[in-house]
Amino acid sequence: MTAPDPAEIPKVVDLASREAARYLESIAERNVRDPRAEEVAASFRGELPEDGVGSEQALEELVAGIDGAVHSAGPKFFHFVDGGVTPAALGADWLASALD
Repeated sequence: MTAPDPAEIPKVVDLASREAARYLESIAERNVRDPRAEEVAASFRGELPEDGVGSEQALEELVAGIDGAVHSAGPKFFHFVDGGVTPAALGADWLASALD
């Protein structure tokens, strides 16, 4: 196992920030469950690779699967009384994850 490369951090944070903003900007128009959810989820099945693909590619693969998620942060989801993410909560969560 190789050590994480600190040079990847700016690219990964930028990618995560950009994709989170894009997702949250579209959440009000999204169905709670995308019609392609099963197809997208199936793309994640299979054996895990022996070697990792790197932080940036791993996040890009996760972003490609967003349509397979349940979009519970949007206004069309009524099962739980959770509410959507606020900018402060998102920032605090990311910071807490970085500190962990």
